Amino acid sequence: MPTGRSVHDLIGDYLEVLGRGARQGPSPRGKSPAGLLPSELDNRLRAYHRFIVRQTHHVLRDPALLFPLAIAQPMDSLVRTDALALEAAGKGPTAPWFCALHPPPTDPNPALVRVLEGHTGSVHSVAMSGDGLTAISGSRDHTVRVWDLGTGRCSAVLQGHTHDVESVGLSVDGRKAISGSSDGTVRVWDLSTGQCSAVLQGHTDRVTSVGLSVDGRTAISGGVDETVRVWDLSSGGCTAVLEGHTDRVTSVGLSVDGRTVISGSVDETVRVWDLSSGGCTAVLEGHTNGVSSVAMSVDGRTAISGSRDQAISGKSRDQTVRVWDLGTGQCTAVLDGHTGGVESVALSGDGRTALSGSDDRTVCFWDLTDGRCLLVFPCDESVKSLVLTPRPPSILGVGDCACNVLFFRIETESTRSGAGTSGPARRGTR
Repeated sequence: MPTGRSVHDLIGDYLEVLGRGARQGPSPRGKSPAGLLPSELDNRLRAYHRFIVRQTHHVLRDPALLFPLAIAQPMDSLVRTDALALEAAGKGPTAPWFCALHPPPTDPNPALVRVLEGHTGSVHSVAMSGDGLTAISGSRDHTVRVWDLGTGRCSAVLQGHTHDVESVGLSVDGRKAISGSSDGTVRVWDLSTGQCSAVLQGHTDRVTSVGLSVDGRTAISGGVDETVRVWDLSSGGCTAVLEGHTDRVTSVGLSVDGRTVISGSVDETVRVWDLSSGGCTAVLEGHTNGVSSVAMSVDGRTAISGSRDQAISGKSRDQTVRVWDLGTGQCTAVLDGHTGGVESVALSGDGRTALSGSDDRTVCFWDLTDGRCLLVFPCDESVKSLVLTPRPPSILGVGDCACNVLFFRIETESTRSGAGTSGPARRGTR
């Protein structure tokens, strides 16, 4: 590096040169106005300019991340193609340097498969069908978008909410969707027609989270009114109102068998509910700030929760993920690694691995058998929502503050076989 020149200075110079070429743009004849840039080179300059702009905050923090970030670009990215070509030619980073950044040796970076663009506001929630072929996303732009993950195209834009869409749910077969909004309603959507089939009303304030049963017959919703509501979708009626939280409910989850609900709240607790009786069977305490997200394993034995670390007077900082044994109500592990509030959590189908997305612009991949963090990979913006396919191959969906929905392919077995990027988690007690 030249004397007196910082990484920030060099990035500035690089962006200035790339931006100058990208702004010129190709002429109809395939060259830039100056006649010096063929279309292929112009496209490459534009691709590199976008890449550097989006990754500047990561490169400033650690310049050595530049090459791994290039390889993690979408499959059709020119930046990724060039980085792989350099690596194949032996001109990339040496193997020890590369593996030191990303310990799992067989697949050091999850492959970014798709970047879905179309929303004009932050993406608050993402859901996927059981086969991983269809996804939906809810946004601050008041819409729900339906995506064909095979083509990466938006197949429908579902409109009707009059305020931010805070949460979405999708049936296993991908035919029915639900969405909860700051307008206080839950909408039910028939994806075969793209029409709203029902508007569920009952919450007295914003709806913050929704969930859908495996058979698509029951929905749950949580809201700022501190309640969890259970809905019969065949009639559109509310069958139960679960009360007990002392502050707004931020996240809800429904077990596969439809018998158990979990809910997280700004009151720092996770509550477990028995739907047959409507009673609260356990209050899980341990977080020192508001709970932002909850998730439950397929077998209903394990739950995880993340804390948003909100700046509220009298509350302690909490940027952790907690693992709960729902049989005993005990916290079995505290996963500590994020440097910002945890916005979303997700569990794998077998309940052995978990993911957490944070305001610190990272997603952490955790091995719950020993509490190790297997992988930390950067995102361009704060992560608002996570969803993971229940069966391999594992596809991770991420909604961010930049209006994008991103999908990564994660090779679970290869990451599980690698060394962790951090030491064992702190073992928790209630």
